[in-house]
Amino acid sequence: TSIFARKFMDAGHKIGMIFLEEGNKETFQRLLASDLKVNYLKFKRDPLSVASKEAIEEAYKRITQDDCLVMLNHFGSMPIDTLMAKVKHMVLVEGCKYILLDHISLVISGLESENERKDIDMAMTSLASFCSANDVHLCVVCHINRTDSHQFLPPKGKEGEPFWVNVRKESARGSASLEQLSWNIILLEPEILPDFSRGRVRFKVGKTRFGDSLGVADVFTLDPDTWEVVLDTTEDNNGF
Repeated sequence: TSIFARKFMDAGHKIGMIFLEEGNKETFQRLLASDLKVNYLKFKRDPLSVASKEAIEEAYKRITQDDCLVMLNHFGSMPIDTLMAKVKHMVLVEGCKYILLDHISLVISGLESENERKDIDMAMTSLASFCSANDVHLCVVCHINRTDSHQFLPPKGKEGEPFWVNVRKESARGSASLEQLSWNIILLEPEILPDFSRGRVRFKVGKTRFGDSLGVADVFTLDPDTWEVVLDTTEDNNGF
């Protein structure tokens, strides 16, 4: 999601980032690493091992000088009305055109509730209603159900061979509203390698309200040095 955020900013859009699994320092480090085109993990451990102090300062200025970024300083779950208040502030007061929420399950995971599905329904309904009434695009990250964990096992008779995990739009964890209320659903499918090293990743369009194409789109890898997305153009990139 930080890669998407940097691309939106490069295109001149003001964005809001609601990253609930990490603090603002870590999120900002991701943006710096993306701007510098260096490996994020190496940058996080030792910034000066991959970039000079001067380069880091210049990247910091590029990210902050145009007032294109609003970050929510919050970790973990929050009441739905609080989430909506933060989203409304980012859009109506700060002027954000894109908001990235990572991830929806964490919004309600720590709340005192006995019905996670209902809470996600309420959150998605509120978010969808707000998007319909305002000029904003909300990108919501969602994990998959544990019931689909068998997809991470190799096909019978093909143990020891690379294979793709088949992710469906119905795989979204929590509630059918994630599928029903979304305008578009982009699925990320990892390639599982026999030695469990990092494989490729496949984009798949699971739903598009205004488009006309569904199915596998692009296949990509992450460059280990620049941490950039690199499209895979090999003939077998669809896994067929």
